[in-house]
Amino acid sequence: MSKNLTAGRVTITFDGVAYTTKGKCEIHHLNIEGKSETHADGTSSQILSVVTPTLKSLTFVAIKGLTTASFEKHMLDVDVSFTDEDTGTTYHFNEGWVVGTPVYNSENGEISGIDICSNEVVLA
Repeated sequence: MSKNLTAGRVTITFDGVAYTTKGKCEIHHLNIEGKSETHADGTSSQILSVVTPTLKSLTFVAIKGLTTASFEKHMLDVDVSFTDEDTGTTYHFNEGWVVGTPVYNSENGEISGIDICSNEVVLA
């Protein structure tokens, strides 16, 4: 599975209203994962598994309109775009859903504790 640990800009859209802030996550944008299996005779084979593309461990700075309370009504059908500041690549996770429970850290103003999954990922 493709994975990048990166910081950048995250845009989360609820009901057509977009909120943009700084964030970081692990980007798993492919829907396949390669594995290796070793057999009793010592030979190996490759296995490809289908997986759900995910923005794992999404952490972002809370802003007006984008708080833990925002997720109470919007656990499903969430559009999330993440722009990697180093490469300029934007990953659009369309019609996604939230996995986990959003947690607010009052010390640094960040929300964490969630992954965003989607069956439709577009790179721009």
